[in-house]
Amino acid sequence: MALHTLMYYGYFDHCRPLLTADQKRYWTKPENPATDEGKPVELPPKEYDGIRFGQMQRAYGKFAIVKVDDIILTVAVEHDPERHGSVPGPAWVELGDNVAANILVDAIIANHLLRDELGQKLRGLPPSK
Repeated sequence: MALHTLMYYGYFDHCRPLLTADQKRYWTKPENPATDEGKPVELPPKEYDGIRFGQMQRAYGKFAIVKVDDIILTVAVEHDPERHGSVPGPAWVELGDNVAANILVDAIIANHLLRDELGQKLRGLPPSK
C-alpha cells in the first residue's frame, strides 16, 4: 500500500491565486489583506510514495481539495469527511488507497477536462478490497 497525504495549503480566498504546480509552501491568513500577504510556511519535508493531495480552508471551517500532485484542480472538491477522511486543519495527514481513490473519483467528476490526467492516477492505485 502506498502512503498518500492530504496537505494544507492555507486559506482558500487568499492562497488559491498563489497556488502553483510545484508548491513548496503556503501562506498564513493575512491580518490585513490590503497590505499583508501573510507568512510563508514550508510544507512537510517527509517523503510520501503515493499521491499528494492539497487542500485549502474555506469559511466556516470547511475545506476544499484543490490539487492532486502537480495538477491544480479547476473546480475545487469540497472535503467530505465520510469519503475523504477527517479534516486535519492546518497540518497534513496520511491517507490510505481507498480514501485516495474516493478523492480522485470526486475530482474527476468535478473536473471533467482533467479526467485523463486524474484517471491515470486512479488507475495507478491497487483495486479496493
